[in-house]
Amino acid sequence: ELVTYDIAASEQFYGSLFDWRFEDHDGYRVVWRGDEPIGGLVHRARKDPAAKSRWIAYMSVEDMAAVKASLLQSGARMLADSRTISGLGELAVFADPEGALFGIIDTAVPDPGDYLADIGSWIWLQLFSRDTEQASQFYERIGGYQRVADPRNPDAYLLLRGGYARAALSTLPSSRPDANPNWVPFLRVADIAATLEQATAL
Repeated sequence: ELVTYDIAASEQFYGSLFDWRFEDHDGYRVVWRGDEPIGGLVHRARKDPAAKSRWIAYMSVEDMAAVKASLLQSGARMLADSRTISGLGELAVFADPEGALFGIIDTAVPDPGDYLADIGSWIWLQLFSRDTEQASQFYERIGGYQRVADPRNPDAYLLLRGGYARAALSTLPSSRPDANPNWVPFLRVADIAATLEQATAL
């Protein structure tokens, strides 16, 4: 879900870059890639001139009430209480104990199966944290994931569920004391260099 200060500009940018289309659902802009809904756009009035738009990744859950209670007991803060989007499901937004934003969603349709993401679709999630040990324990507890050390990266973890790696947690580099803990979602592209060039032009 993209929280943006300019819906039209966001649709122009992402629609041109990834061939996405957008539909209105009761004032909520649902993002479509082909025949699959893959996200949403939410308008927020800009109060701080320095504020930037941001993506928020969502975790699929089956029992919103139980997960919300578990999150609050585990030190998370609820930033947006449950709301229902027609055809999409029930959503809520939280900040984890380090302040990284994420959402939970009880989808109105079954979750998609595990497959290689299409070009222009989401393929990976990475949390940049100041304390990956505590952060991985938090998400393991509230999301039912299996937490394993990432053999490619010291002080990093993978979150597994159903036999698949779902996300990674990495330590924020000490060279970036200005950076805040944050989830970063990744999209699959055919050519990184060409996509970067097009994104810059847009």
